[in-house]
Amino acid sequence: MRRLFTGLTAAMASISAFAQIPAADSSTTAATTQVPQHSSLPTMVMIVVMIVVFWLFLIRPQMKRNKEQKSMMSSLSAGDEVSTIGGLYGKVSKVADSMVELEIAKDVKVKIQKQAVANILPKGTVKSL
Repeated sequence: MRRLFTGLTAAMASISAFAQIPAADSSTTAATTQVPQHSSLPTMVMIVVMIVVFWLFLIRPQMKRNKEQKSMMSSLSAGDEVSTIGGLYGKVSKVADSMVELEIAKDVKVKIQKQAVANILPKGTVKSL
Protein backbone atom coordinates (compact mmCIF):
# COMPACT_ATOMS: atom_id res chain seq x y z
CA MET A 1 0.00 0.00 0.00
CA ARG A 2 2.87 2.31 0.83
CA ARG A 3 4.49 1.60 -2.52
CA LEU A 4 1.25 2.55 -4.34
CA PHE A 5 0.95 5.77 -2.35
CA THR A 6 4.57 6.68 -3.15
CA GLY A 7 3.99 6.00 -6.85
CA LEU A 8 0.85 8.18 -6.91
CA THR A 9 2.64 11.01 -5.15
CA ALA A 10 5.47 10.91 -7.69
CA ALA A 11 3.00 10.90 -10.58
CA MET A 12 1.13 13.88 -9.12
CA ALA A 13 4.38 15.80 -8.70
CA SER A 14 5.39 15.21 -12.32
CA ILE A 15 1.94 16.26 -13.61
CA SER A 16 2.00 19.49 -11.58
CA ALA A 17 5.50 20.26 -12.90
CA PHE A 18 4.21 20.11 -16.49
CA ALA A 19 1.16 22.20 -15.67
CA GLN A 20 3.16 25.16 -14.41
CA ILE A 21 3.57 28.07 -16.77
CA PRO A 22 7.16 29.28 -17.08
CA ALA A 23 7.84 32.85 -15.98
CA ALA A 24 7.87 35.46 -18.74
CA ASP A 25 11.28 36.35 -20.05
CA SER A 26 12.21 39.99 -19.63
CA SER A 27 13.32 40.12 -23.28
CA THR A 28 9.80 39.53 -24.60
CA THR A 29 7.71 42.61 -25.20
CA ALA A 30 4.00 43.13 -24.88
CA ALA A 31 3.63 43.51 -28.65
CA THR A 32 4.91 40.00 -29.40
CA THR A 33 2.71 38.29 -26.79
CA GLN A 34 -0.59 39.81 -27.92
CA VAL A 35 -3.06 37.40 -29.43
CA PRO A 36 -4.64 38.66 -32.67
CA GLN A 37 -8.28 39.68 -32.24
CA HIS A 38 -10.74 37.75 -34.39
CA SER A 39 -13.76 39.51 -35.80
CA SER A 40 -17.20 38.28 -34.78
CA LEU A 41 -18.68 39.49 -38.08
CA PRO A 42 -18.46 36.12 -39.90
CA THR A 43 -20.21 34.44 -36.98
CA MET A 44 -22.99 37.02 -37.01
CA VAL A 45 -23.37 36.68 -40.78
CA MET A 46 -23.71 32.88 -40.47
CA ILE A 47 -26.38 33.25 -37.79
CA VAL A 48 -28.36 35.66 -39.98
CA VAL A 49 -28.00 33.31 -42.97
CA MET A 50 -29.29 30.36 -40.88
CA ILE A 51 -32.30 32.39 -39.73
CA VAL A 52 -33.11 33.35 -43.33
CA VAL A 53 -32.80 29.73 -44.48
CA PHE A 54 -35.13 28.54 -41.71
CA TRP A 55 -37.61 31.27 -42.63
CA LEU A 56 -37.57 30.42 -46.34
CA PHE A 57 -37.68 26.63 -46.07
CA LEU A 58 -39.65 25.95 -42.87
CA ILE A 59 -41.70 28.83 -41.54
CA ARG A 60 -42.93 30.50 -44.73
CA PRO A 61 -44.30 27.33 -46.41
CA GLN A 62 -46.11 26.36 -43.22
CA MET A 63 -47.73 29.81 -43.02
CA LYS A 64 -48.78 29.49 -46.66
CA ARG A 65 -50.38 26.07 -46.02
CA ASN A 66 -52.24 27.40 -42.99
CA LYS A 67 -53.57 30.32 -45.04
CA GLU A 68 -54.79 27.97 -47.79
CA GLN A 69 -56.45 25.68 -45.22
CA LYS A 70 -58.30 28.62 -43.63
CA SER A 71 -59.52 29.88 -47.00
CA MET A 72 -60.73 26.36 -47.89
CA MET A 73 -62.61 26.10 -44.57
CA SER A 74 -64.32 29.44 -45.12
CA SER A 75 -65.36 28.53 -48.69
CA LEU A 76 -66.89 25.19 -47.63
CA SER A 77 -70.62 25.02 -48.44
CA ALA A 78 -73.45 22.50 -48.73
CA GLY A 79 -73.16 20.34 -51.85
CA ASP A 80 -69.35 20.28 -51.92
CA GLU A 81 -67.72 16.88 -52.21
CA VAL A 82 -64.84 16.44 -49.78
CA SER A 83 -62.32 13.96 -48.43
CA THR A 84 -61.40 13.89 -44.76
CA ILE A 85 -58.09 13.27 -43.04
CA GLY A 86 -59.54 9.95 -41.87
CA GLY A 87 -60.15 8.79 -45.44
CA LEU A 88 -63.91 9.35 -45.68
CA TYR A 89 -65.37 10.67 -48.92
CA GLY A 90 -68.74 12.35 -49.00
CA LYS A 91 -70.97 15.29 -49.81
CA VAL A 92 -71.40 18.16 -47.38
CA SER A 93 -75.04 18.48 -46.35
CA LYS A 94 -74.78 21.09 -43.59
CA VAL A 95 -72.11 23.57 -42.46
CA ALA A 96 -71.97 25.05 -38.95
CA ASP A 97 -69.33 27.20 -37.24
CA SER A 98 -66.97 24.38 -36.36
CA MET A 99 -68.84 21.27 -37.55
CA VAL A 100 -69.74 19.83 -40.94
CA GLU A 101 -72.41 17.23 -41.62
CA LEU A 102 -71.14 14.84 -44.26
CA GLU A 103 -73.30 12.39 -46.21
CA ILE A 104 -71.09 9.37 -46.87
CA ALA A 105 -73.85 7.12 -48.28
CA LYS A 106 -77.57 7.42 -48.96
CA ASP A 107 -79.24 8.41 -45.66
CA VAL A 108 -75.95 7.96 -43.76
CA LYS A 109 -74.70 11.24 -42.31
CA VAL A 110 -71.80 11.89 -39.94
CA LYS A 111 -70.75 15.06 -38.16
CA ILE A 112 -67.10 15.95 -38.32
CA GLN A 113 -65.04 18.97 -37.37
CA LYS A 114 -64.20 21.42 -40.11
CA GLN A 115 -60.49 20.87 -39.48
CA ALA A 116 -60.93 17.21 -40.45
CA VAL A 117 -61.71 18.16 -44.06
CA ALA A 118 -58.57 17.54 -46.09
CA ASN A 119 -59.62 18.45 -49.65
CA ILE A 120 -62.54 19.76 -51.62
CA LEU A 121 -63.01 17.39 -54.55
CA PRO A 122 -64.36 18.11 -58.04
CA LYS A 123 -68.10 17.48 -58.52
CA GLY A 124 -68.95 13.87 -59.35
CA THR A 125 -65.91 12.34 -57.67
CA VAL A 126 -67.87 10.67 -54.87
CA LYS A 127 -70.30 9.01 -57.31
CA SER A 128 -67.41 7.54 -59.30
CA LEU A 129 -65.99 5.88 -56.20
